[in-house]
Amino acid sequence: MLKYGFYACVFLLSLGQFAVIGRTGLGTMSVSDLAVAAFALAGCAYFLARKRAAVPKYLLAFFVFAFVAMLSLGFNFHKLAFEDFGVAFLYLARFIVYLLGGVVLYNMLRTKMMAPSAILAAFGASAIFVAVVGFIQLVVLPDYSVLDLALGFDPHKNRLGSTFFDPNFTAGYLALVVSLLLGSIRGKKSGAALKLVLALAVLTIAVFLTFSRSGWLMLGVVVFVFGMLRYRWMLLAALLIAFLAYFAVPRVQTRITGATDPADSARFRLISWKRQRGRGIGFKLSAGFGHNRGFGFCHISLCLFLSGDWRRLENSRSFAFGCSLGRALCSQPVCKLGLFPADIVFALFDACGD
Repeated sequence: MLKYGFYACVFLLSLGQFAVIGRTGLGTMSVSDLAVAAFALAGCAYFLARKRAAVPKYLLAFFVFAFVAMLSLGFNFHKLAFEDFGVAFLYLARFIVYLLGGVVLYNMLRTKMMAPSAILAAFGASAIFVAVVGFIQLVVLPDYSVLDLALGFDPHKNRLGSTFFDPNFTAGYLALVVSLLLGSIRGKKSGAALKLVLALAVLTIAVFLTFSRSGWLMLGVVVFVFGMLRYRWMLLAALLIAFLAYFAVPRVQTRITGATDPADSARFRLISWKRQRGRGIGFKLSAGFGHNRGFGFCHISLCLFLSGDWRRLENSRSFAFGCSLGRALCSQPVCKLGLFPADIVFALFDACGD
């Protein structure tokens, strides 16, 4: 049953915004989150009852991070409005649920309840589904500005957002799956290898059509790492394709050079970072532990934007809540800012050791 629960979770996560069943002042509720919670709790109960549960050492640091986050939230309950506390609690609960889901999946692999190839196949099929829906979305709904602003989607035009309605998130997910598939292609028979190559081609095209700079960068890092460690020809091919795309597609030039464009949000991020220096950490130390819900108000009070800039950007969810260094500095204590990257580095070193 756990195996089918995993497949169901991956499928529901692929549905993105279509899995949302309710929106409140505390955020959105989706079927996928409920499914992952059920999978994590059922899996933990199953392995604990049989005394076969184990936690991989590379996830222990993330549990430490979650513990520090709980202390952070609990000690500052009196400093937060009820809505802000509720948002913070739900985000933290979701983080812990997905972390427990990872532990369950690890135990399924350890006990041979599930094969690594099955997990790769599930994520590969999920990514292809997201890519195909994205291609359809570019034809049916290329302009998000026609959607109701109350839905909270940024008004992207002619960018592949797929089921997530967010080109950046979509590109990140697809690039992640590309890295998983590249890692599994060696040693495959010719027929299986050809299918993987075709899947990688589809996913790469989809990442390109998101016109997401962060997604392109992520995919570039994946190609660079695999090119240096396994396939040197990949580096040359990637450089050639990037060169041709830059000079053949004007919009690629616009996206890459957009940091200096007065109408591009990247320029405002740079302005925010410059004004942020020396202010975010000081605010954090004086205000204590908090949550990023108040990030926008911190920016206004610290004059990190001109008032006109903020009014022009206040309806941009991806900018106001996901794209600024100030969000981290104004909402996270120094220990948490250092702990989470350290967790990731520890996991990478542990994986390299294995």
